[in-house]
Amino acid sequence: MTMVCEDAIEKLEKQLIEKEEIVKTLESENERLRTLVSRRNTVAKDEDESESDVSRDVKPKRPRHKRGTRYSIKEDQMMYTYVYQMMLKGIAVKGMELQSLTTWDQMKKQSNINRSPESLKTRWVKLRRMGDELMKTSLTTGVKSYLRKAFLNQCCLDSDDTSAVDSDANFSNDSSC
Repeated sequence: MTMVCEDAIEKLEKQLIEKEEIVKTLESENERLRTLVSRRNTVAKDEDESESDVSRDVKPKRPRHKRGTRYSIKEDQMMYTYVYQMMLKGIAVKGMELQSLTTWDQMKKQSNINRSPESLKTRWVKLRRMGDELMKTSLTTGVKSYLRKAFLNQCCLDSDDTSAVDSDANFSNDSSC
């Protein structure tokens, strides 16, 4: 019986040695594959970076204001006041470039409105189209008349119609704005 046990122990020891060798070869193979994958990833990253610099123009994402947050009356008045102050400085409506984002970016920097220039420009177009909103604000009548002229001039610039430039009466009846 001891012979049988010794033979069984020897067989088990051989199997254990074989399994240890298999584990060692698997570990070495696994390490080799890891190095290959890491090399391949670094090469792919290098190629991707070089291709992305040349082939793609990646635009940085601008932070956008949350949708659904309405403009307050104070923000509208700040926009009106900004345009009014530009007019008082003697800048013509054409020179204000109210359709450009740089104008509204400057306005954002000068005031404490936390909106994107795109949003400010869009709001200005909406305010221009809603002449009645101007009447509801607490701005002085002088400011309101200046802004009416700015709205009229801009409507005329958009439609290339110069007949409505000087008349304030066309402001409230103008359906094109």
